[in-house]
Amino acid sequence: MKKLFFAILLLFSISSFAQNEVILHDAGARQVPLNGPFNAVSVATGIELILVQSNDNKLAISVTDEKYLKHLVTKVENGELKIYYDYKNLDGIFGKNNRVKAYVSVASLKRLKGSSGARIFMVNVFNEESLFIDLSSGAKMEAKLKVSNLAIDVSSGAKLEINGKSGMADLSASSGAKIDGSDLTVNDCKAKASSGGKISIAVEKSLDGKASSGGKIEYNGGATQINAETSSGGKVEKS
Repeated sequence: MKKLFFAILLLFSISSFAQNEVILHDAGARQVPLNGPFNAVSVATGIELILVQSNDNKLAISVTDEKYLKHLVTKVENGELKIYYDYKNLDGIFGKNNRVKAYVSVASLKRLKGSSGARIFMVNVFNEESLFIDLSSGAKMEAKLKVSNLAIDVSSGAKLEINGKSGMADLSASSGAKIDGSDLTVNDCKAKASSGGKISIAVEKSLDGKASSGGKIEYNGGATQINAETSSGGKVEKS
């Protein structure tokens, strides 16, 4: 099993979960102290989050302009690492050219939330017993998972590209949001798409799909038990 580390100012712990050597070059990143342990992460306000499953929990931040660093909030509350901008103190000088990257290594991740245009990338495959992903307001995410129980809720134009395996999955997409899980293999799946939401998924055993108000569920795989319920232009169909 090869080593996984960040090539920035600090070295994150070698990950026993890594399958390939991944080097992330960011000479401007700096380690940020954490005020407690966490197994959940939330990110917002256009921040880019790079996640690695590793042996311990660490955080590093990189910004394109140092003047914005003091307006960035990073704190742990009730086991959740929160990363976002405090806009009310930016005095209207926050610009589109500012880019913030948060590098997070975490031993175990139970909940992940992205909103307000946040971008989230999983560098290696996350192995978990259960995981809940919540994306909204244009957030985007690329995920690699091996999870026994998976729950996903995307809304308001959010987009999730996900691959891997899950024993059971409960998926929801609404208000134009999309879950691209054609490369996510699930044994048993519950899926709900509404208000233009779209879900694609690979199912091996059973699918309980509900689509309404222009929502669409597409599935592939060898599922033999299909329960489809549609209304108001919703569709559940095999791709």
